[in-house]
Amino acid sequence: MSPWLSRLYLASPVMVQNILVSVYGLSLYIERYGPGTQRYESLLSKTQNYNTDEMDAYQERELIPILRHAINTVPFYQTWAEQEKITANDIKGISDLSHFPILEKDEIRDNPGQFISTRFKKNVSTPTVLVVVQGRL
Repeated sequence: MSPWLSRLYLASPVMVQNILVSVYGLSLYIERYGPGTQRYESLLSKTQNYNTDEMDAYQERELIPILRHAINTVPFYQTWAEQEKITANDIKGISDLSHFPILEKDEIRDNPGQFISTRFKKNVSTPTVLVVVQGRL
C-alpha cells in the first residue's frame, strides 16, 4: 500500500477504514482473478500439450520481440548493441540469444536504471526491468 494511502487509512474513522479495506480487497481480487488471469489460463491450456517442435516454435516466436525490444529501448542493451554493431533486425531466432552478454547480479544492482526500458514511465514506484540474464543467478 502506498504511504499516502496508509496515512489516509490511519487518519480515517473506522467506518471509512472498513470501506477502504473492502475497496483494497476488491482491487486485489480483480488483480488476482481478473482478465489477465483468464488470458494466462487460456494460454496455458493452449500450450501445455505442445510437443517439442511446437514449443520451440512458440518460444522463438515470443522471444524474438523481447530481444528486439531490449535492443531498441533498454539503455544497457542499446549501448551493447552499438558496440557490437548489432541491430534489432539482426535478431532472427533463439540462437541469437547466445550473442547477448552474460550478466552478473552485481552489474544489474550497480546500474539498475540501465536495465529499465525507456518505454516505461519514470515515475513508476516499482520499475519493470527487462533483463536477459544467462549464467549464475
